[in-house]
Amino acid sequence: MVYWHSNETDQDPLAAEWAKHFAHSPAQGAWWALWWTEETALRVARFVSDGPGQLLANATFEVNACLQLLDTAPDVARSGLEALRDELRQGLHAVQALVNGLYPRMLFELGLHAALRSFQETVAGQTDVEIAWENTLPPRRYSALFEVVAFRIVQEIVFAVLYWADASSLQIRLHEKRSDVYMTFEDDGEPMALTLDFDTEPNMRALALLSAWERVRLLGGTMQIENGTPRGTRVLVQVPTMPREEG
Repeated sequence: MVYWHSNETDQDPLAAEWAKHFAHSPAQGAWWALWWTEETALRVARFVSDGPGQLLANATFEVNACLQLLDTAPDVARSGLEALRDELRQGLHAVQALVNGLYPRMLFELGLHAALRSFQETVAGQTDVEIAWENTLPPRRYSALFEVVAFRIVQEIVFAVLYWADASSLQIRLHEKRSDVYMTFEDDGEPMALTLDFDTEPNMRALALLSAWERVRLLGGTMQIENGTPRGTRVLVQVPTMPREEG
């Protein structure tokens, strides 16, 4: 079942659900944009607090314990310091992954293909969701703007599945055809719900997909969501690599 489509002229009431809200109610669109801005900041804050922040707190406790053992049990103190070194190394990798997600240096230096490969490797080590990638995009450089926006589209849709879909598997297919890039994301998680209730905490998965949709729309592309029965969601994206000629 087609649940939503980025084409605002679509006559299917389900397909036009989000387009109906945001095309005719800029105030509601701004409300959700604000929610998403805050959620992005909260996501980073949670990561820093639960990851490096907790690690540094534990490291302080362990260093104090080792200092007390240096004179009476140096071997135990040495063992504790070695374990702490390994923990700090893991924390460093986690911080590097966060920085790469916020500022993907690989994208700017080597392009979209290399950045997606790096993102694939990073995500694989951070989740229990089984992810299968089929990336046949050519290893060439696109325009800087397209590469950044396309990378963020992939990032938002993947995170929407990993964080909020309750999925165990995700299949991703990327390919180029006639100067358009096509993206398919299929998961076995909960069906996508597009409830827009401004009096309660918003649907974070919907906000992530909304963020992707805004980028797709600004590039002049299309995005479609299909729900499976009883589980699973498929997201289809088509974006031009170059601006469309008008007329």
